[in-house]
Amino acid sequence: MPATPLRPHIMALLFDMDFAHPGRTFHHLDGRPFTKEEQALANEATLEEFQTAGAEIHTAVTQEIADQALNDALDLLRKYFAQNPEVVIPYMTDEDRGQYESLLTIAAADGGRFLPRRN
Repeated sequence: MPATPLRPHIMALLFDMDFAHPGRTFHHLDGRPFTKEEQALANEATLEEFQTAGAEIHTAVTQEIADQALNDALDLLRKYFAQNPEVVIPYMTDEDRGQYESLLTIAAADGGRFLPRRN
């Protein structure tokens, strides 16, 4: 049972929405783009209303965006970790610290050219 009541006028619009249509604007099942008013109404729909209408909230496109955001976050954190790994090491589990030290040994095998540099 949804936490909030489903609004019939929004549900009717969502049942006629083509969730597979690519693009930034919503379209009807017959291919017509939503009007500005319909677009605004669809933007007010709750997660429960979308789910009740059978919408796939997580599509390949949203997954790609989420994956890229995670990669960008890792790149950002990697930059800071490389400058000062001692800040993070105390928070590592014993298993992660062992793996980290093993990886450092591998990276140092070529003379350490891939090890973090101090500026």
